[in-house]
Amino acid sequence: METGIKTTGIASSNLADELLGNYQGDTVRIGVSSLAANLPLDDSASGQLFTTVQQFADLSREAVSEFAPPWGKTASSSIDGAQYKAASSGIDPLMTISSSYAATGAVALDFPAAAGGSVPVGLYVQHEQTGGAPDNNAFTHSIMAYALNAASGDNDVIAVSGRARKTNVSGGIGDAAGIWGSAYQESTENGGVMGGEVHIYQNVAGQLPSDELGPKWSTGLHVRSSSTGSPAHSGVNIDGAGKISERFGYWNALVIEGNCFHGAGIAGTVGLNCGSWGVNYHPQYGIKFGEAARHIYGLGDLRIGAAEGSKVQVVHDLDGGAATFQVLSSAGYNAAIDLVNDGSIVGQFYYDQVSSNVRVGAAGDRDLQFRTVETYRGAFTRLGEFLVAKSAFGSGFGFAFSKDGYTRWDRNSSTASAGVLDVFSNVGGTSVNVFRIRADGSLFMPNIPTAPDGLPAGTVYRNGSTLMIV
Repeated sequence: METGIKTTGIASSNLADELLGNYQGDTVRIGVSSLAANLPLDDSASGQLFTTVQQFADLSREAVSEFAPPWGKTASSSIDGAQYKAASSGIDPLMTISSSYAATGAVALDFPAAAGGSVPVGLYVQHEQTGGAPDNNAFTHSIMAYALNAASGDNDVIAVSGRARKTNVSGGIGDAAGIWGSAYQESTENGGVMGGEVHIYQNVAGQLPSDELGPKWSTGLHVRSSSTGSPAHSGVNIDGAGKISERFGYWNALVIEGNCFHGAGIAGTVGLNCGSWGVNYHPQYGIKFGEAARHIYGLGDLRIGAAEGSKVQVVHDLDGGAATFQVLSSAGYNAAIDLVNDGSIVGQFYYDQVSSNVRVGAAGDRDLQFRTVETYRGAFTRLGEFLVAKSAFGSGFGFAFSKDGYTRWDRNSSTASAGVLDVFSNVGGTSVNVFRIRADGSLFMPNIPTAPDGLPAGTVYRNGSTLMIV
């Protein structure tokens, strides 16, 4: 039994235009699962009464659409749009549903503790999947859209398009969303729920990594701002109701799973890529944190790298100021900075919890040197020596103290009276030179006592040009 209606003989600028916009053709098919009675079709604009009404059935055998999904088609109801006009421009709808709404009432919403709200709907589709057949591979869709780009030239296709506009109306504080989705998890069985889901299938081999979208690109989600007034607040905003009593936010606001990558550390793979930031276009702050127990946390070694020739810097603020780098440890543990080369520790700067001392050390047969950029200034050697200020003559040092007690001072001077070692005292409140070993080997003691009175035994004093011992 045929279960539809078929109208013929429709001229231009009549019901076909009203129903299908720029549809070209003289047949409109609207299939239904059942038909209670023949319906009169009246074109009030032309006064024409459509008397040719035919019922038909089994739309799966009709030419339902030239724009059909590759997995086939059957439909209990279908509208065949044939082709658009070749010279069409703007939006050419196959079907238009238009309405306006003035708030006059309220209906209850479907989430707990809702206070009520108004939900006017232009098109409502409800689709339920029930039954207990296991593993039936059902993949139900309340609404499905399919788009195919098989045209030459610069043409785009969009399966589902949503647009929203919020105009400037006094007192209008509501929101506007181009596309909105929600999901409610009420099952304790396996399976996920999501407010929105997008997939990407890159089926062309040979695509190379890039820090930004190029002429040939693919992405699971593309977010773009073309604002004309000022920058949008965010490209992606993750919000929640965690501040509301008896509501929860997320365990993880953002998760990038390891199965995003086809291996371990493959060259070119990046978890969060900001590599396109350049000298002319970059933010004030790359990543900005508020309060957190740990701002960055690694389950293993946490590695921070920089391109060759670059530096890892700790900066207080863009406007300047003191910068502090801290290494924090818990009670009973050492706070340490290890210097590692080719996998081996070559030096350490650390706090020893046991002795309560701060230690600086070089590992193995290495010296701990002191330098001003590239100039050697001294060292604690691996042999236990302490050397300071390399001499400008020979291979000696300005000061050397060896592990066996040997001490040496070097002075590079052609002036005989120049001091090699000076001893100063401020006993009288003024710092004075009381003893000098000169470069020529002589001793200079300008403040040596000149009489033995009151001096303890063993003290040296000067009597004229002769040194005496008490």
